[in-house]
Amino acid sequence: MRLNTLAKTGAALTASALVITLSSGPANAADDSASTGYAPASAPTASVSADGFLPGTGAKSAAGNKAAAGVTINKIGVRSGVLYRKGDNSVFLSALDGDPGGAAAKTEFTLRVGKKDHKVLLRGTNDGYAYFNTKSGWGSGKAWIRSTTVTYTNGTKSTSGTDSNKFYLRRATRTTANKPFKVTAYSPGTKIKFRASTFKVFKPSSGKYTSLGSIRLQYKKSNGKWKTVKKIKLNKKGSGSWTTRARTRTYRLYVPTTANVIGGQTGSIRG
Repeated sequence: MRLNTLAKTGAALTASALVITLSSGPANAADDSASTGYAPASAPTASVSADGFLPGTGAKSAAGNKAAAGVTINKIGVRSGVLYRKGDNSVFLSALDGDPGGAAAKTEFTLRVGKKDHKVLLRGTNDGYAYFNTKSGWGSGKAWIRSTTVTYTNGTKSTSGTDSNKFYLRRATRTTANKPFKVTAYSPGTKIKFRASTFKVFKPSSGKYTSLGSIRLQYKKSNGKWKTVKKIKLNKKGSGSWTTRARTRTYRLYVPTTANVIGGQTGSIRG
């Protein structure tokens, strides 16, 4: 049996972060302020099925349980995942092309995160999407699958050394503030105060959210591109502020996506 899985669109587990209803308005009078919510980026939501590689999802090989033909992996693709909670975090497959070679009792991957290998079990959702769980304590950054091992119902095993693509396990960012970004103008064309509240990032070693340390304040240029004007330092609670003399512009707070952190941005405020 040769398995060719087709891409589907479905809901995948992503970072559980609070997205607040946006509110914006002019902030150009004394003690007047505007605020906006923070929208973190999310993991892709398309995945594939794993029929044949999961118990009870494929026909037995022609040889039956007594003589499995051996697993063949032509291609395996994995989407980048988000670490947002202590313990298990789901990572979804984007491609699985191959033949299990027999009736599978279970399928395991060897997952490389950083410089260490970990064994993870191939799983399927009720909707038929293929995924595995990575542990938050294994860390973030570049990762890939190094091999696939199928254990057959007769107890024998077969391994394919086909590598997956390189993907990233990124730490989630979030804010719990109702008004995470505020702009207060004390009078038109004079001082403006920018405030950021409770911006945090998931810390795999502790399983908790800690301060981002800093966040970028940006304004929108006439060509539609955003330019960073200040990195606002954040305290242990993830909050900070900056006051300056600035022109009336459209502003936002921005967190860049890196190999280890999944970023996002607030909505924009005219201030």
